[in-house]
Amino acid sequence: YKTKDLYFKSISTIGSQNVSHWTRFSTADGRIPNPSLKTEKIRYGSLTAGGVHLDKKVFWEVNTYTSYIYDVVSTVELPNGLLQNRNTGTNKLQGSMLMAGVNFPDAGFRASLNYTFLQALDQGMDDDTASVSIPLGEISPHHMNLSMTYTRKNFVIPFSLNLRGNFVARTPVGPATTATLNPGLNGSNRYPAYLIFHGSLLLTHKKFPNLQLQFSVHNILNDNILDADNQDYFHPGPQLGSGSYSNISGYIPYVPQRRRYMMLSIGYY
Repeated sequence: YKTKDLYFKSISTIGSQNVSHWTRFSTADGRIPNPSLKTEKIRYGSLTAGGVHLDKKVFWEVNTYTSYIYDVVSTVELPNGLLQNRNTGTNKLQGSMLMAGVNFPDAGFRASLNYTFLQALDQGMDDDTASVSIPLGEISPHHMNLSMTYTRKNFVIPFSLNLRGNFVARTPVGPATTATLNPGLNGSNRYPAYLIFHGSLLLTHKKFPNLQLQFSVHNILNDNILDADNQDYFHPGPQLGSGSYSNISGYIPYVPQRRRYMMLSIGYY
């Protein structure tokens, strides 16, 4: 449904994720084949509302959704220590997204904000066939991004200056999640929240409009201002879905991300 300034939308879908021959029959990493795996079934529904106002200078959109994935295929460790892909139950994903922004082309200013909330739950069955519901590990429930751009095209050297901020809330891992063997940062069963900033300056010239020079700075503050104990911010390390780590470097529950770095690029477009 749509009016001059507003719109509303609803979506409901049913789908499936086919189980590949590799998933059924592979013996990689000591897996036992499982030819009886069922196809994953998916149900999804969402509601969306949005609007554009003040001659398209202000825009926004809100979305809420729920998705169920039935007969989820996961790698399970058997009592004999071998692995097997099995249908382990149901995953429920529900959340919401918000996007808003302003655009003033005469002033050369544009800003946008987007926020995402996600609750991801494993609703598989325990040994007593009673329903259990635990969070999916290594998924942060809150993400937010902010971007602001100032552009001047009527200068001898036209330019565009952009500043971006990225926020990720605390990410749960450990025994209370599906990543049971992942201890998190320093055994805390979590990855700390982080807020970092990036910026870039794009320069052109009226006589050479196809020639562009861009200078970028990533992680401007060179610090995670939300974590007084750590200058760095962290992402999950390489692992199986259970959080059991095994690679050439040994036990890696997390990977520090890059500190401040700068890039200078020249392009002809």
